[in-house]
Amino acid sequence: MRWPVQEYFFFYSPGLLKKVQIHNEILAETRVIKRAQEHPSIMSQGSNISNHDARLPIWVLSPREEKEARSNLKQTAYKKCDDLVRSMAECAKANGLKLFPACEKQRDKMTECILFYQVDTKYLDQERDKIVERKINRLEEQIKRSRS
Repeated sequence: MRWPVQEYFFFYSPGLLKKVQIHNEILAETRVIKRAQEHPSIMSQGSNISNHDARLPIWVLSPREEKEARSNLKQTAYKKCDDLVRSMAECAKANGLKLFPACEKQRDKMTECILFYQVDTKYLDQERDKIVERKINRLEEQIKRSRS
């Protein structure tokens, strides 16, 4: 029996861990494509929550959903740091090519603010929770429709 690669992630360095994660994402996408080719009706149904893999709990996010959560976190961080991002953009417009030495304070403040939201895992967990709640709501709606 072959053990999945992700079971041994704690032995890898961060660079190698990223390669393993990418490899696992590619494997997952390949499985989805093969499944869709074997069962063409899956592709015609679109993103129906009932197509969720029955072996996985609903709170497990797919690689696409994980990417969406990270993208949402990035957008949220930029919204919360909007004033600092705007001041950095204004400084860059005013100084042109000399922005690197001239805008260090604005850049450092902007980077610190954005990293505050992107490094702390509780904000990423909040974005993941939003996706899981959305999946649960879709499932509840489908159950209501099927009963009526």
